[in-house]
Amino acid sequence: MGWKNVKEAFDIKHNVIMEDGRIFIGSGFIHDLVSIDVDTGEIWENETLRNSLRENYPDLLKADPEKVRALILAPDTFKASIPVFTFQDGDIIECRCEEPGYPNVTHDGRMMYENRFSTDIQEVVRWAKNDLEIWSDNLDKHIQELQEKLDSARSTLKTAKSKYFKLCFDHPDT
Repeated sequence: MGWKNVKEAFDIKHNVIMEDGRIFIGSGFIHDLVSIDVDTGEIWENETLRNSLRENYPDLLKADPEKVRALILAPDTFKASIPVFTFQDGDIIECRCEEPGYPNVTHDGRMMYENRFSTDIQEVVRWAKNDLEIWSDNLDKHIQELQEKLDSARSTLKTAKSKYFKLCFDHPDT
C-alpha cells in the first residue's frame, strides 16, 4: 500500500509508517504528528502540535484527499527487497525492506525497531520465546490475583448469606 508514495510525493522527512488502517507521520518521540486515513485520504493533525503540518508539509496540508488516496492505492516501488523477521503473539512474520534496521520501514509500513526486527530469524525466535514467557508469567500472576479476589468474594458472600439466614431464623415474623 502506498505509504512510500505519500512520503515521496510530499517529500516527507519524518518517519512514515502504516498501522491500523492509517498512515502516520511522526518522529521517534511522537509517532502521530499527522495521520492519514487510507480509505478516504483525509488528513488529521495532532491536536497538541497544530502547526507541524503547516510548517513542515504545507503541500500535504493543501492536498486533495482524492489525490492522497490515489497515492495510497498505487503500489509502492522499492529498490531492494531484503527479508527481515519480526514476531507477534508467538508468530514469526517475514517482511521485506529496502534497508534493515531502525528507523527504516518494511514494505508493508512497519517501523523496524531494533528489538523487534532482524535479518536473523533465530534471533527473532529467541525474542518471541522470551516475549511469550514474560506474557505467560504475567498472565499466571494475573490469574492468581483474580483467583484470590474470587476466593475472597466467595468468602464474603458465604458470610453475608450466613448472617442473612441467621437473621431470618432469629426474626422469622419480620
